[in-house]
Amino acid sequence: MNRVSEIRACYWAWEVVSSGNQNDLGTISGSLETSKIDMKPHQIEAALFALRSPVSQGAILADEVGLGKTIEAGIVIAEYFSRGQTSLLVVAPASLCQQWQTEMQEKFDLPAQIIDAPIYNERLKSGNDDPFLFKGVTICSYNCVVQLKGVMKSCLWDLVVLDEAHKLRNFYKGHIQTADVINKTFYGKKKLLLTATPIQNSLMDIFSLVTMIDPNILGNEYAFMENYLYSERHHMELKERLKCVLHRTLRKDVLEYVKYTNREAITVAFDPTPAEEELYYALLHECTHF
Repeated sequence: MNRVSEIRACYWAWEVVSSGNQNDLGTISGSLETSKIDMKPHQIEAALFALRSPVSQGAILADEVGLGKTIEAGIVIAEYFSRGQTSLLVVAPASLCQQWQTEMQEKFDLPAQIIDAPIYNERLKSGNDDPFLFKGVTICSYNCVVQLKGVMKSCLWDLVVLDEAHKLRNFYKGHIQTADVINKTFYGKKKLLLTATPIQNSLMDIFSLVTMIDPNILGNEYAFMENYLYSERHHMELKERLKCVLHRTLRKDVLEYVKYTNREAITVAFDPTPAEEELYYALLHECTHF
């Protein structure tokens, strides 16, 4: 670690340790009590951005792949929990729900449960309390939100985290069921969107995500298209407008304290054996007649 990295690390450590005002959502000292991770400076910076975001309805964390957006969200979630705001929801692809539960329990020592529609209905039939009254992190899939949208809309969520949020990028089109349900179900709730690709195909992708947070930031889709989609002249203006809601760190920004293994692609030539050639041409023949 070079001298600049040491100074930066010391600065962040000092700020974290000295931020003892538990009523100020601009600090993260409370989350350190349960965390079992070695936080990186950029992760702390992203979490502080989300907690201090001037946009009342939330923020978008859009770090590149591999920089720890789940950790950043976990810091924010843990901070909310440490301050008594314990109605916390994570919506993720079904394949990632178990991973989220493990991360919350093992790395942040937070109570976490996975809920889907059958589990929810079964618990109610068994006479148990509403599972959404759980004090901790409730984790569910996007499909679960669609199935239980009425119930989830009435819940007083302190924070809703939407993982892989780029799945909602077509929201502006108006007929995408999942995106529309997510927007209506959590409208007015504090949201934290996580995505490594805030823009994939068009600037309208970022328009959709920002509109999920607050429709007033970028206005309506027609004004946005007129101002930014058909001209590059105002792109710097758009970047400025996004600064209040979107935080993005690139890999090149953290090289001084995160060391990545260099990966180089090489081409290796080889001569197939007669048996391999025979198999290849046999399969090729079959495919052409399929």
